[in-house]
Amino acid sequence: MVLAVLFLFFNVYIFMQKQDIKFQDTIMQSQQMDTDRNNEKVSIPINPTQTTNGNIVTVNCSIKNDGSIPAKIFRAWLTDTAYGTTSHTNVLGIVLSSGEGSNTLLAFTMNDPSGQFRLDLVTSRGNIVSKAFS
Repeated sequence: MVLAVLFLFFNVYIFMQKQDIKFQDTIMQSQQMDTDRNNEKVSIPINPTQTTNGNIVTVNCSIKNDGSIPAKIFRAWLTDTAYGTTSHTNVLGIVLSSGEGSNTLLAFTMNDPSGQFRLDLVTSRGNIVSKAFS
Protein backbone atom coordinates (compact mmCIF):
# COMPACT_ATOMS: atom_id res chain seq x y z
CA MET A 1 0.00 0.00 0.00
CA VAL A 2 2.82 2.40 0.86
CA LEU A 3 4.50 1.64 -2.45
CA ALA A 4 1.29 2.41 -4.35
CA VAL A 5 0.99 5.80 -2.62
CA LEU A 6 4.65 6.60 -3.31
CA PHE A 7 4.21 5.56 -6.92
CA LEU A 8 1.19 7.88 -7.35
CA PHE A 9 2.95 10.72 -5.54
CA PHE A 10 6.02 10.32 -7.75
CA ASN A 11 3.90 10.42 -10.94
CA VAL A 12 2.07 13.55 -9.78
CA TYR A 13 5.39 15.16 -8.83
CA ILE A 14 6.92 14.42 -12.27
CA PHE A 15 3.78 15.71 -14.01
CA MET A 16 3.91 18.97 -12.03
CA GLN A 17 7.61 19.42 -12.81
CA LYS A 18 6.93 19.04 -16.56
CA GLN A 19 4.11 21.57 -16.36
CA ASP A 20 6.36 24.00 -14.48
CA ILE A 21 9.06 23.67 -17.15
CA LYS A 22 6.51 24.38 -19.91
CA PHE A 23 5.26 27.42 -17.98
CA GLN A 24 8.80 28.77 -17.51
CA ASP A 25 9.53 28.25 -21.24
CA THR A 26 6.40 30.20 -22.14
CA ILE A 27 7.39 33.05 -19.83
CA MET A 28 10.90 33.19 -21.33
CA GLN A 29 9.49 33.26 -24.88
CA SER A 30 7.07 36.02 -23.94
CA GLN A 31 9.83 38.08 -22.35
CA GLN A 32 12.05 37.62 -25.43
CA MET A 33 9.22 38.76 -27.71
CA ASP A 34 8.72 41.86 -25.54
CA THR A 35 12.44 42.61 -25.64
CA ASP A 36 12.54 42.23 -29.42
CA ARG A 37 9.47 44.45 -29.80
CA ASN A 38 11.10 47.15 -27.66
CA ASN A 39 14.41 46.94 -29.57
CA GLU A 40 12.72 47.40 -32.94
CA LYS A 41 12.92 51.08 -33.92
CA VAL A 42 11.59 51.86 -37.40
CA SER A 43 11.30 55.46 -38.56
CA ILE A 44 10.25 57.50 -41.58
CA PRO A 45 13.06 60.11 -41.49
CA ILE A 46 11.80 62.40 -44.28
CA ASN A 47 8.29 63.30 -45.38
CA PRO A 48 6.85 60.90 -47.97
CA THR A 49 5.87 62.24 -51.37
CA GLN A 50 2.64 61.30 -53.09
CA THR A 51 1.15 61.42 -56.55
CA THR A 52 -2.52 60.96 -57.28
CA ASN A 53 -3.91 59.49 -60.49
CA GLY A 54 -7.68 59.23 -60.15
CA ASN A 55 -8.39 56.90 -57.22
CA ILE A 56 -4.81 55.59 -57.04
CA VAL A 57 -2.51 57.28 -54.55
CA THR A 58 1.15 56.36 -54.95
CA VAL A 59 3.37 57.11 -51.94
CA ASN A 60 7.16 57.19 -52.14
CA CYS A 61 8.64 56.97 -48.65
CA SER A 62 11.97 56.39 -47.00
CA ILE A 63 12.01 53.83 -44.18
CA LYS A 64 14.92 53.40 -41.76
CA ASN A 65 15.59 50.77 -39.11
CA ASP A 66 17.28 52.49 -36.15
CA GLY A 67 16.88 49.46 -33.90
CA SER A 68 19.34 46.76 -32.93
CA ILE A 69 17.42 43.89 -34.57
CA PRO A 70 16.06 43.32 -38.10
CA ALA A 71 12.58 44.68 -38.78
CA LYS A 72 9.98 43.47 -41.28
CA ILE A 73 7.34 45.87 -42.53
CA PHE A 74 4.12 43.87 -42.57
CA ARG A 75 1.38 46.27 -43.62
CA ALA A 76 0.94 49.90 -44.65
CA TRP A 77 -2.13 52.04 -43.98
CA LEU A 78 -2.89 55.36 -45.66
CA THR A 79 -5.47 57.62 -44.03
CA ASP A 80 -6.94 60.66 -45.73
CA THR A 81 -6.94 63.03 -42.76
CA ALA A 82 -9.41 65.45 -44.35
CA TYR A 83 -12.13 62.84 -44.94
CA GLY A 84 -11.10 60.09 -42.50
CA THR A 85 -11.05 57.39 -45.18
CA THR A 86 -8.47 54.63 -44.92
CA SER A 87 -6.81 52.25 -47.34
CA HIS A 88 -4.26 49.53 -46.64
CA THR A 89 -1.86 47.34 -48.52
CA ASN A 90 0.10 44.27 -47.56
CA VAL A 91 3.79 45.01 -47.88
CA LEU A 92 5.75 41.87 -48.63
CA GLY A 93 9.50 41.56 -48.67
CA ILE A 94 10.61 44.72 -46.87
CA VAL A 95 13.10 43.45 -44.31
CA LEU A 96 15.50 46.01 -42.88
CA SER A 97 18.66 45.03 -41.08
CA SER A 98 19.92 47.13 -38.20
CA GLY A 99 20.84 50.61 -39.49
CA GLU A 100 19.53 49.88 -42.99
CA GLY A 101 17.19 52.13 -44.95
CA SER A 102 14.94 51.62 -47.96
CA ASN A 103 13.03 53.79 -50.40
CA THR A 104 9.65 52.21 -50.99
CA LEU A 105 6.88 52.88 -53.46
CA LEU A 106 3.39 52.01 -52.15
CA ALA A 107 0.10 52.17 -54.07
CA PHE A 108 -3.28 52.70 -52.39
CA THR A 109 -6.81 52.91 -53.76
CA MET A 110 -8.89 55.77 -52.31
CA ASN A 111 -12.11 57.43 -53.39
CA ASP A 112 -11.68 61.18 -53.97
CA PRO A 113 -8.37 61.72 -52.10
CA SER A 114 -7.90 65.19 -50.60
CA GLY A 115 -4.10 65.32 -50.58
CA GLN A 116 -3.69 65.37 -46.78
CA PHE A 117 -2.55 61.96 -45.58
CA ARG A 118 -1.11 59.98 -42.69
CA LEU A 119 1.00 56.92 -43.46
CA ASP A 120 1.12 54.14 -40.84
CA LEU A 121 3.58 51.27 -41.21
CA VAL A 122 3.06 48.13 -39.11
CA THR A 123 5.94 45.77 -38.38
CA SER A 124 5.66 42.02 -37.91
CA ARG A 125 6.21 42.52 -34.16
CA GLY A 126 3.26 44.92 -33.93
CA ASN A 127 5.07 48.26 -33.74
CA ILE A 128 3.53 51.16 -35.66
CA VAL A 129 5.31 54.18 -37.10
CA SER A 130 3.24 57.11 -38.42
CA LYS A 131 4.00 60.14 -40.53
CA ALA A 132 1.56 62.86 -41.64
CA PHE A 133 2.19 64.59 -44.96
CA SER A 134 0.44 66.39 -47.80
